[in-house]
Amino acid sequence: MTNPVLGIDQRVHTESRQNAMEIIGLNGEPLVECGTSLPVLKYTEDGFFHVPVIKGLPIHHHPDELAGFVQNKSITMFNATIPFPTSAERPRVVFANKAFIDLAEQGLPEHSEDWPCAWVTVKDQGVQMFATCASENVAKKWLDACAKIILEKFDQTITSAEHESGIDRESLHRYADIALCAATNRSLRFRLWVRYCAMMKPEKVRRMFDTLFNKEFTRCPWENFQERVNRFVEQLRIHPAGIAQP
Repeated sequence: MTNPVLGIDQRVHTESRQNAMEIIGLNGEPLVECGTSLPVLKYTEDGFFHVPVIKGLPIHHHPDELAGFVQNKSITMFNATIPFPTSAERPRVVFANKAFIDLAEQGLPEHSEDWPCAWVTVKDQGVQMFATCASENVAKKWLDACAKIILEKFDQTITSAEHESGIDRESLHRYADIALCAATNRSLRFRLWVRYCAMMKPEKVRRMFDTLFNKEFTRCPWENFQERVNRFVEQLRIHPAGIAQP
């Protein structure tokens, strides 16, 4: 049910209305360790909320409808609300669980002009997950910085091994997987994909290429990607400490 008083204009967002909004959750369900999503906004004066859309004006919903959106996982709620950051350009919810934060060893960014909102916890995730809201560019920059740290930790773990048999491939595969959840920079993502697949059983690499990698890097043929992965794997066999930086 939508508010019949809204009419066809669906409450155009004036600055005064934005000042009366708060973020109650994120769009969809966070299924990975970290990432971004569109914020779900609620008007403080009447409790009406809207699920965000990329284009066009959002449809506003009555407070009684909120439970249904949460139940069907269209919305994931926070344990506390966040004031809507009117200064943020293309505001996005940034979420990260404790495993990602610990692996990146970054900690959560402190309150600043770039990070105008406090971090809150996300409801019903099974693991401790934090979220806030910031400009899209700021969010991507932080996630890329974290992904790069994890990539460097991946390489340092390999180079510290005295022999290939001392490499924990399962743990390193997990490192690359988590970093891929965060990374947005294409060059960084390519390097992570090489490492991710290098830690897989060879017979599974082609399927990963067809189902995921090639959808992202459409101009990279299988033969080129296979060569990069095989080169990385071969360097591990020869001498872990001698790996290059593909």
